[in-house]
Amino acid sequence: MGLQLTSNQTNAYQKHFAKRFITTLKDTLVMEQFAQKEPLPSGQGADTVRFFVEPEANMADVIALSEDTVENATFSDNNLTEIDVQLDFWGDKQKISNRLSLTSFFDRVKSSHRKMALSSALKFDYLMTEALVTAQAIAAHKRYAGGAANWAALQALSAANGAWTPILGLAAKTLLKKKKVVPALGEDFVHIVPPDIAYDLQQHTKWEEPAKYAGAKQIFKGELGRLYGARYVEHTNPWIEDGAAGAENTYAAAGNIFGVVTLGDEALGAVDLAGGNSPYKPSMTILDKADKSDPHNQCIVTAWQAYFKAKALAQKRYVVTRCKSTFA
Repeated sequence: MGLQLTSNQTNAYQKHFAKRFITTLKDTLVMEQFAQKEPLPSGQGADTVRFFVEPEANMADVIALSEDTVENATFSDNNLTEIDVQLDFWGDKQKISNRLSLTSFFDRVKSSHRKMALSSALKFDYLMTEALVTAQAIAAHKRYAGGAANWAALQALSAANGAWTPILGLAAKTLLKKKKVVPALGEDFVHIVPPDIAYDLQQHTKWEEPAKYAGAKQIFKGELGRLYGARYVEHTNPWIEDGAAGAENTYAAAGNIFGVVTLGDEALGAVDLAGGNSPYKPSMTILDKADKSDPHNQCIVTAWQAYFKAKALAQKRYVVTRCKSTFA
């Protein structure tokens, strides 16, 4: 009589499925908290949000008056600056066979929804960063590490010579203060950095953890700490450029030049995706009935759509510093 072993009785065994997924790796997305958001209500005949900026103070508006002369020829102006943010149309879809949906151990429709939600958040966060980095045209607000005068000069530097330094952060903060920019959300100026840059700056002897000042401050999502009075917020969806074969303002996920954005208040504008009953906010559609394109009801299609746009509201309210990192 043959000995029955697990190796010769494999048809009697099946794999036990764990009842939960291993946690999906998720990005740290932080840009939305710093955006000026405005909903677009329905029935307004508009697909554009218009932001307005009042003029800055001007000493020249104040004139000397004389007691014996009525002055009625000089009037100062108060012209508003208009900034339009026109919506773009975005979406994603997945197709699931009806047989898979009926027999799968997991709810494949819910799984597809989770994936699409994460992907859309990642995309919209990227669009907010892109709007700031690529729009910055003020020469003084485009800065480069290592004393480089421009992108080509930074490109030629080694990682060590082109790395972020606390002085770069102090310079960006000082420039915004000089331009009378209000700190982000009325709190502090904020540097948005990836983990690669955080690696360089957290080694500084004057680095402060949030626990040291949290009692008196609102702590931002992703906040790492503070240095020279400015706060650092970490994210994993940074602006990156290819320092080997790329170009400035061209995104390259595998590049080695990072765009660190230093924010004052009201630098970024975006459409509010959670805007009440707005028809422009994300909406999900599930098509799970037979029709002329799928007469046997063999597939389920799940899709979403949304209208979104982000835009730099004022270039003088933020600084973009390009740098490298010593992390490897």
